[in-house]
Amino acid sequence: MSIHISHINSLPDEILHHIFSFLDAHSLGRCSRVCQQWRLLSDESSGWAQHCRQIWADCGENVLALYKNSWKIMLLHRQQLSRHGFAADRGKRDEIKDSYKVVEHYGMFGVFHGHGDFGAFAADFAAVNLPRLLETDPDLPYPGDAEKAIVRAFRGVEDEFSRRPRHETDTSGTSALVILFRDSEVVVANVGGSEAVLGRARVTPGGCVQDGVLETVQLSHS
Repeated sequence: MSIHISHINSLPDEILHHIFSFLDAHSLGRCSRVCQQWRLLSDESSGWAQHCRQIWADCGENVLALYKNSWKIMLLHRQQLSRHGFAADRGKRDEIKDSYKVVEHYGMFGVFHGHGDFGAFAADFAAVNLPRLLETDPDLPYPGDAEKAIVRAFRGVEDEFSRRPRHETDTSGTSALVILFRDSEVVVANVGGSEAVLGRARVTPGGCVQDGVLETVQLSHS
């Protein structure tokens, strides 16, 4: 009697696609590291789309286009951005006039430091309207020119704010720092004195991470 053992790689791609559709995101990621065939099949799996729709309501085609039309990139990218925090220190000032904005579905962090009598309003104004203008810019989706999109959004906010009553705008305003994540690329832009600094874990020559020790990397350049 002969025994025939069928290798899973002999299965048609359609069946493997169906099997992969039942896997969670972690398992799909592990499958993508088995071989080139599995990487291509897992990247195309409908499981990525199912997981995205379970987590976020805003998963239309316009949002997908921001992630190279890849559900896998959207899921991995947005899960990373969902882990963030914000802290403000009043220092010697009478009040905090800062504002911030995080837009997870296209990977934007913004910090706005207001000044003047209406500085808090100016910071909030920028935090609300800059993401709105940026999201509708035709260069925002990959592979558009993200730098041009940010510059146009900065100018648009300035133009809209300048149309406010003069007592709000003559002696008040805000600086702005915007960081845009696009796949493996980070775009940093700032107006005024706000700057971005990255804290990176320090790694020893032997490849070990030193707990509690961070190296600083200047991201903003004047």
